Amino acid sequence: ATCKMAAAFAAIVTLVATLCGDASGLVPARGTLAVGARRVPHRPARSCVYASDADQEADARFAAFVRAQRKNRELAETLAPDEDPAYPPSASDSDRDMPSVQAVEPASPLQASAPTVRVGVAALVRSPEHPGCILLNRRRGKGGSEALGAGAYGLPGGHLEYGEQFAECVARELREEAGLDLDPGAVVLGHVTNAVAAELRSRGGALADAALDEGDYHYVCVFMVCDLPRDQHPRDLEPDRSAGWEWHEWRNLPTPLDARLAQLVAEAPAVGFDPTAVVC
Repeated sequence: ATCKMAAAFAAIVTLVATLCGDASGLVPARGTLAVGARRVPHRPARSCVYASDADQEADARFAAFVRAQRKNRELAETLAPDEDPAYPPSASDSDRDMPSVQAVEPASPLQASAPTVRVGVAALVRSPEHPGCILLNRRRGKGGSEALGAGAYGLPGGHLEYGEQFAECVARELREEAGLDLDPGAVVLGHVTNAVAAELRSRGGALADAALDEGDYHYVCVFMVCDLPRDQHPRDLEPDRSAGWEWHEWRNLPTPLDARLAQLVAEAPAVGFDPTAVVC
């Protein structure tokens, strides 16, 4: 029995020595991590028998990653402090071995907005001095997005900015375009249209004519109604864009109308919308 125990003990010692390498406890064997007087396996030793080919491939990929990481660190240490291994600012395009990037002229606002849905907010401004009328301007047009509605009568308004409420947008646009100071709390929602240029042109008639030369666009147009205080009058603050402000009766509007206003006029009877009857 004693011999059998001694043989078993010797076999255990041999197995431990094979797995852990040096048994002195002072120098960790390859693939182990010393913790106190113990040895804890860390990464498989080179002589390790893998359970599967996938485990062996994973370990090889990890080893390659560690070597590449070490090489990159060594390269970074040889560079000047203001240089980066990937994009050194002091290097030219040829030094970086990268193709030269040519500056591209940005697309016009009209082209840039064509693939996306934009939100426009327009003001149906009324005045106690001009009952039954709304405020219009005749656009001059400057090209790009300013070409929309050039030469046609339209409403004051513009694009909704990020984080802005509809009433706030109306108040801002009236201040910028006509020098009017309105309380956003006195501005109410009137009507909303979905203006898709291609669909408007397919309808035919005056509405198609209004959208004919305005390119491709898709606008969600929000029409807000507000009353102008008696002591305020619109001023032409953007003469390069507008030919001036005019009051016109809602039921007898001038022509031509820009596409957005023309669409509102076309849809208003079906939904019973009349801006002069809205209560603010």
